[in-house]
Amino acid sequence: TPALSIRTGSGSIFDAPAKHATGDVLTWLLDYANLTERPETVLKAGTLVTTGTLCGAIPLTEGGHFDIELAGAPAFSFSLT
Repeated sequence: TPALSIRTGSGSIFDAPAKHATGDVLTWLLDYANLTERPETVLKAGTLVTTGTLCGAIPLTEGGHFDIELAGAPAFSFSLT
């Protein structure tokens, strides 16, 4: 499991192995793909599907600058105001 680090100017807010909240990123997608009530216009070949968070919900008490590093992926930063 790759390491995930989320830092702000005031310190680290997450530093642990990345893990999807369900433990398996494809479980919910497989269930949805097999759902007979699912609209036929979704899940076509080539559709981009996001699988959700890799660290669970992180409550933020204030905005600021965030630095994200996921082992094996380019690092990125963003700011919330």
